[in-house]
Amino acid sequence: MLHGISTISEKINVNSSLNTKNIFKLLEKKGIETIEGNGFKIQCYDTLTGIKIFAVHKDDLNIELNKYLKRVYELYSDIILKNPFYDIDMPIRSEAFNEHIDNLFSNIN
Repeated sequence: MLHGISTISEKINVNSSLNTKNIFKLLEKKGIETIEGNGFKIQCYDTLTGIKIFAVHKDDLNIELNKYLKRVYELYSDIILKNPFYDIDMPIRSEAFNEHIDNLFSNIN
């Protein structure tokens, strides 16, 4: 559901970057970045490859979560996508990936 909402918001977002000369601005995704609720936030990291990584956290968490979500994508690319036995439609079942994710988020309160 979140993927669909983000995709719809990307389509209806006015793209002001069309007037700029920087070609890389055209590649930026403009979907939902944050959804705020009562006591929680949903953060979305939208990659250039179209993969969306979501995190749900308490709204009083004072960290730059996009940095962590970018690292999750790097781990996904390095560990999961380089596995020759992994298909895109398969669930992620990797002990190494889980350990890296646990280590990444272990310092967050």
